Amino acid sequence: MPNVLLIHPAQESVPFRTPHLGLAILAAVLKNGGHRVRTLDYALPDQRAPYPVFEDLVGEFRPDVVGLSVYSVTVSAARSLAERLKRTADVPVVVGGAHASLNPERVLAEPCVDTVVTGEAEGAILEVVENPEKYRKQIVPGQPADVATLPMPDFSSFLNHERITVYPLMTSRGCPFNCSFCCIHRIASKQWRPRPLDACFRELDEARARLPRLERVEIHDDCPTANRERFKEFLRAFLARGYGLALEVANVRADTVDDELVQLLKRAGSDALCIAVEHANPEVFSLIDKGETLEDIERAARIIKQQGMELRLCFVIGLPGDNLARTEESIRLAKRLRPSLIYWNMAHPFPGTRMRTWFEEHGGVLYLDDDSASYRCPSLWCDEPVVETPDFTRAERKQAKFLAAIETDHYDLKGAGILRVLRDAHRYGYTCRAARSILRKLLGVPCH
Repeated sequence: MPNVLLIHPAQESVPFRTPHLGLAILAAVLKNGGHRVRTLDYALPDQRAPYPVFEDLVGEFRPDVVGLSVYSVTVSAARSLAERLKRTADVPVVVGGAHASLNPERVLAEPCVDTVVTGEAEGAILEVVENPEKYRKQIVPGQPADVATLPMPDFSSFLNHERITVYPLMTSRGCPFNCSFCCIHRIASKQWRPRPLDACFRELDEARARLPRLERVEIHDDCPTANRERFKEFLRAFLARGYGLALEVANVRADTVDDELVQLLKRAGSDALCIAVEHANPEVFSLIDKGETLEDIERAARIIKQQGMELRLCFVIGLPGDNLARTEESIRLAKRLRPSLIYWNMAHPFPGTRMRTWFEEHGGVLYLDDDSASYRCPSLWCDEPVVETPDFTRAERKQAKFLAAIETDHYDLKGAGILRVLRDAHRYGYTCRAARSILRKLLGVPCH
């Protein structure tokens, strides 16, 4: 049986807190099929430093097949590793993950890539790994998995797995909603599939026993509160079991937030809850088609703060119908809601989304998105936007990001440098705004 090396490449400025759950599940599938598996998760900063030289590791493990999971932001990192691999040991390279699922032909065209698997790979990975020549230079479509029958993730294959402190738990997969910018239907489908709760807790029992440094559990489901009452049932059972681990949930829909949900999360150790606003302009918001209202968002924000939790908000700059003036509406809403943290994301029209179709039909210009991140750690600056329209150019989108950051004080002043902030503010015509922001940050005064 082949040795299989699984890799999650890294982009230095975009660290992850949790190990790659998808690769851990694939490792379990492969091990159950009789294969030896080793997993390199380069995106975990605490585990990256002590790794052996890549070529030495490949030479020692002698993989027969290598699998890479790639995001748009890690395209160059993945390409570099695949090229180094081909020079070291000419073995089949199979690529999956979000970027490959959205751009399969583009990824397959890379000389160092042999096979692309799209979507959920659990049902296809054994066949591809055991018959690499059969699938050479082919795109293999994965199918939505029955999450009730998936094996428990195997993190023991991860190099330095004993260092894991934050555990990613899947309680469901897929999302039934229809947000225009979302590409989940190309990756995990719109079919929401809840996982049996007893399987979730068996997994946590095992993780608690095998990972000595474990401190937190993070839920990164596509839509964890698609069934709010079921998620509350999970939280009650989590609390009753007394794991001694804090629990966090990456996101919840605003229209599912109520007092009881927030209270349960707080008791489970969550100190913050993030709501995806996206945009405050009614026309832009309506084009997103979230299935909730701005009133739902404001109500959820009030509940979170009333229950004593930190409120975090996500906005997107550059959505269909957006422009520089309309961004100021999002800024005003952000200041009114007074969150502890704001993610000012940049629009990224992924292939197959209705947002991309809107831009194609409304004079949008789309640019190559290799290595592009829609969000960087709190900063005044952003990656070069991957889309522009006649009424919202790339330069204006970067200007809007700068304005949103200084108006809400969500940036690292020390890292940015006062002189650079003032220089760029002068270029944009925001000198007074930037000066007030710098003064607020120096004095520790809120911007609201």
